[in-house]
Amino acid sequence: MGVAEIQTAAAVAALLTRELILAAALLIAIIGIDDLIVDAIYFTRRIWRSATIYRRHPRISAAMLAPPRRPGAMAILIPAWDEAAVIRDMLKGALRRLDHPQYRIFVGVYPNDPDTIAAVRTVADPRVIPVFTSRPGPTTKADCLNHLWNAMTREERAGIM
Repeated sequence: MGVAEIQTAAAVAALLTRELILAAALLIAIIGIDDLIVDAIYFTRRIWRSATIYRRHPRISAAMLAPPRRPGAMAILIPAWDEAAVIRDMLKGALRRLDHPQYRIFVGVYPNDPDTIAAVRTVADPRVIPVFTSRPGPTTKADCLNHLWNAMTREERAGIM
């Protein structure tokens, strides 16, 4: 291979490198356009609200909101597979810390996970409701959450929550 052939190969490699860099830059620019549009909408809206709405009305914060006349019921859904080592302490801690007048903690347990079932039952609080899945575990988290959701809506329809 002579000097001319090496120079030609180097020129082709340099040209190929430039073209690949250009293609990558264009692709990054195209992919980033949607981010730029979202940012433009955000800043345009922010400037518009500062120039119009916030001149007439103060910004609201959570501290300015009145407390609800009657707090609603709250449900906490916890899918649990092979959680015997931690679920009891977690539930006890939640029961100690939650400051709400009406809530239930629905814990999804599997029929083939006796250790987790036993740990949930040791909590012995009427606000903690074990919900048994129809299939042995582990299943998907969505499957367990669907069982929990159904149990919660049954309680809601029955007027318990």
